[in-house]
Amino acid sequence: MKKNSAIILLLAILILSAPMIVYSEENVVTKVVNTVVDFLSSPFKKKIKKVDLSELKKYSDTQKDVFLKVNEKLIELKEVENPENRNLMLERSILETVKGNKEKAKEYVTKAGKIKAASDGLSLKEQIKENKAVEEVVDEEFVFDEDLVMLLTDEFTDSYEVTTIKALMVKTSGKKLTDKELEEEMKKVADKFYKNIRSGKEAKELIEKTIAQKEYELALLFLERANNDKFLDDIYYTKSKETLLKLIEEKKKMEEELARKKLEEEERLRKEQEFLAKLYEEEQRKKILANKFTVLLGSKLSDSAQAVAIGIDGIYITGYSYGDYGGIKNNGDSDIIVSKIDFSGNVLWSKMYGSSGSDSGTGIAVGEDGVYLTGTTRGDIDGKKSIGDADIFIAKFDFNGNKKWTNLFGTVEKDKAKSLAIGKDGIYVTGTTKGVIDANINAGMWDIFVAKYDFNGNKKWTKMYGSSSHDESNSIAITENEIYVSGYSLGSLDLTKNKGNSDCFLLKLNANGNKVWVKMFGTKSSDYVNSISAGYDGVYLTGETAGKLGDKNYGASDIFVTKYSHEGALLWSRQIGSSDNDIGYFIFARLDEVYVTGRTRGVIGSNKAFGKADIFLGKYDANGNLKFAKTFGTPEDDECYGLCVGLDFYYIIGDTRGKLNNKKNNGGLDAFVMMMSDE
Repeated sequence: MKKNSAIILLLAILILSAPMIVYSEENVVTKVVNTVVDFLSSPFKKKIKKVDLSELKKYSDTQKDVFLKVNEKLIELKEVENPENRNLMLERSILETVKGNKEKAKEYVTKAGKIKAASDGLSLKEQIKENKAVEEVVDEEFVFDEDLVMLLTDEFTDSYEVTTIKALMVKTSGKKLTDKELEEEMKKVADKFYKNIRSGKEAKELIEKTIAQKEYELALLFLERANNDKFLDDIYYTKSKETLLKLIEEKKKMEEELARKKLEEEERLRKEQEFLAKLYEEEQRKKILANKFTVLLGSKLSDSAQAVAIGIDGIYITGYSYGDYGGIKNNGDSDIIVSKIDFSGNVLWSKMYGSSGSDSGTGIAVGEDGVYLTGTTRGDIDGKKSIGDADIFIAKFDFNGNKKWTNLFGTVEKDKAKSLAIGKDGIYVTGTTKGVIDANINAGMWDIFVAKYDFNGNKKWTKMYGSSSHDESNSIAITENEIYVSGYSLGSLDLTKNKGNSDCFLLKLNANGNKVWVKMFGTKSSDYVNSISAGYDGVYLTGETAGKLGDKNYGASDIFVTKYSHEGALLWSRQIGSSDNDIGYFIFARLDEVYVTGRTRGVIGSNKAFGKADIFLGKYDANGNLKFAKTFGTPEDDECYGLCVGLDFYYIIGDTRGKLNNKKNNGGLDAFVMMMSDE
């Protein structure tokens, strides 16, 4: 009750002081901030130094920026859960006042005045105390200001918020400390935390809470102090020290690995940006930005674009055709198609080839010396004899559409290729097999396979993974030294019990194809991963779920977007959909942008339904915030299977039975390529 009264009093003071917050001189603003400080400190029954805003002048802009950015980020995180929280509006007003944005501060006060007062609010301190939130917004390297350290330590000692204190320690000079200086500063912090310890129970509590925050060096300092003070028995001391030394060493190795990985990611991003710069120059030269296009490709029968890749000189697609595609006669059933479209929407060339059986291209990637594709064939192709009922092919074309080579591999059973990616030293293909490839062991029914080829088409190795049930791999992504594979399983992988009918999996392999870890996730209903993309800060997946992987389930099946760290930690999961069936087919992450394509049979958000099945296009940021969700199409069936991104534009592919953007349909199902932008 006292806490509620204090909050209501605070709100009243802030609202009544609104004109002063916005228009007053610095001394009045200081009084308002000190009111907040008094309120924040009251639950801790401690005297905290008052904040004089004039004191901010002695700190650097960097230091003030850290305080403001941390608090702003924490408020944003809470606004997601409770966007109409009046206290958060008032806290934003104070932050804007500190920054000198008086008009913005006034806007937040006005908004707060229109919202009914909350019976319980979230203080900045309560938000800062959430370590998870703090870790999301603070860098790993810290420098120290002794006065600030002491103030913050006083404020947070009761809850041992070591991570929070480290997060907010910034030295005015911005000079980074040496390891020795850092050790001395940590000892000062340890002294401050330890000074009120009077028993072994209190010492152990402090040590264990510090370990829980992964501050192992600080915990070791506490352990030694407590042992010197005779608070600990020998067994506890010996075992704890042994454990802490091991944890410190492991943490050091992990930090070294993270530093190495960070350098690799920065180099990869640099190369990616160079590629985008070249691409942008090319597209600027052709003046295509003002001429967005839609191209329909096909025969009188069914044709579909299943995968897309972008090069410096154009867009490449692969898929299948049941008719005479691009003026080329069909060999029988469905044949593999490959087309190149320039950035103005002109089809530069199209190729089609295959067997007398059913053939389809399912994956494509552009390398430095050509275009690589993979897929499945049910017959002899390019002089290569079929091995079983359905085989995997991998082929290379040059940039002018000349085929350089084709290779087949598989078993006497059925084999399917689903995705292809290019690494620094080879080509990687993933899919599913019912047989045994290259002396691997089939765990049961359909198993996952990953194969590596060199750039001349020579197979280097093949690995198989699976459960005793049905396992399917649908997508592969490559980083500098890692391979990620995703799909679904009806069984249990790596002793992880299946939660329902089918569960999603994310498999990480090292450069040699050996398993590093596998993660399974899902609901009691059916869940499928259809696509994966490896970003610089994590791995993104999309697919469909009939359950609840995100905040809520919207209908029969929904599109989901999930992000894992490179270490296998689930970072977030989002779900979007209509009351009908929706599928996420493809995901593409570049820098801080994440694009998702798919199909909906209903109405998503404020969009409208165009036909039986519509194209879905969504964009998220790296934190899982939805930037937009669009649906569009024809009165017929439209599906979107892939996407590639330039700088200010992107290209989507799929198939349509209608006149997409009023383009003439050639008959039946047509493949399409569409250029779009966020606008």
